[in-house]
Amino acid sequence: MYMFLPYMTNDYSIGLYNENVDDIYHSAFGALNEAYEKFVSPAIENISLDKKNEINVLDICYGIGYNTKVLINEVRNKYPDLKIKIDCVDTDRTLMELSPFILSNVNLINRLIHKNKLLKNAKRYSETKKIVELKNKSQTNKISKSVNKILLKNLISSFGLEFLSKDSIKILQNRENDDFFYNSLLNFYKIFLKNRIYLQQNKNKSTFVHNIYYKYVSCRYKYFNDLSLKYTINFIVSDIRRYLIQTDRKYDLIFLDGFTPSKCPCIWSVDFFKELYNHLNNDGVLLTYNKSAPVRKAMIDNKFYIGNTVSDKNKLIGTIASKKISNIKNKLSDKDFGLLSTKAGIPYRDINLSLDNNIIKANREKEVAESLLLSSTQYIKGLKNEI
Repeated sequence: MYMFLPYMTNDYSIGLYNENVDDIYHSAFGALNEAYEKFVSPAIENISLDKKNEINVLDICYGIGYNTKVLINEVRNKYPDLKIKIDCVDTDRTLMELSPFILSNVNLINRLIHKNKLLKNAKRYSETKKIVELKNKSQTNKISKSVNKILLKNLISSFGLEFLSKDSIKILQNRENDDFFYNSLLNFYKIFLKNRIYLQQNKNKSTFVHNIYYKYVSCRYKYFNDLSLKYTINFIVSDIRRYLIQTDRKYDLIFLDGFTPSKCPCIWSVDFFKELYNHLNNDGVLLTYNKSAPVRKAMIDNKFYIGNTVSDKNKLIGTIASKKISNIKNKLSDKDFGLLSTKAGIPYRDINLSLDNNIIKANREKEVAESLLLSSTQYIKGLKNEI
């Protein structure tokens, strides 16, 4: 049975807990805010979108799609003529299927009436205890519902009319999950499912679905049709390592938003970053929330220039990598660079991009144990002694 464990994060958007790896998909402080701060805002700051007609994006570990949704939302508002092609890659097709339906903002009435249900799954994971009590604050970032409609249309294009799996249908029909989904899109799918038999018998299936789709999903046919043509989203269910080996696509922007190295080291190895380097355009940028030493060392070993991404409050929130040093606005300090040459900076290795996560972790632990490099503690003590 598929475990779907949603909860409301602290900015009233929906996050997910993954029981298998005991980790969450987005920050408990706010799934939507995290997408804005750590990915989309730095992307807009470091790519001259006003000088481009089209950009190609790779969204690694798509999950329920916040980074893609926020990027489309911001481009629509600030760069309405810009076209985007996004390749969304994840091993979990069910989450892809559910992504258009996930709420980005739980309304005040539901927050007050269904508080316990909205926060129930958060209590499974220790890191989310900080959001168990609702705060009296407003949500500063929002996503237009039309963005979810764009995702839905592109999912149908990627997987076909009846793209929902049995797991997804069960999750969407479960009344316990009602507060986590958009009712307008759910109404469309309820009608779609009820008419499945008619759909199978009807010779002109495309006309049938066309009529239902635009009756229940789009308020203005021409507007929505023109809008969706600007944003092409390919949904790819695959191990990202296999995908990169098989494709020759190059990207202007790469979002790397998977589980942490301790949970999923296969997407943080020095060998994986070699593939990312080869698939990044010369003036492109790679963005991730991760700022750990082994990840940054893996980037540098592959000729990336790297720097810090910072919030509007000047808080360090992640890493930016590029082939061009001019794309790096906030450079690492000498201390940070020095840490990369200690044991802490020994990267994960996955030479053939095929190893199991546990093997990758064990191999690094062995390499660290046998290394003659300074530990990070020794390095920092040495710096203090020099002062």
